[in-house]
Amino acid sequence: MFGGDDWDKYVSVLSGGERTRLAMIKLLLEPVNLLILDEPTNHLDIRTKDILKQALMEFDGTLILVSTTVIF
Repeated sequence: MFGGDDWDKYVSVLSGGERTRLAMIKLLLEPVNLLILDEPTNHLDIRTKDILKQALMEFDGTLILVSTTVIF
């Protein structure tokens, strides 16, 4: 989401959201074992959730899971 003249801005003038995006870009450019999963179990049946759970338990790296729970 950086375009136009944004590519040559100094980090000190970036907004909080822009700094967060820059940090994510830097992470993704490094050769690391990192999975970022946003709501990974949405729309999965129980069997597929179990398969995903097992695969994630066997993953030899860092996991970042994003999940939202709404309670009414």
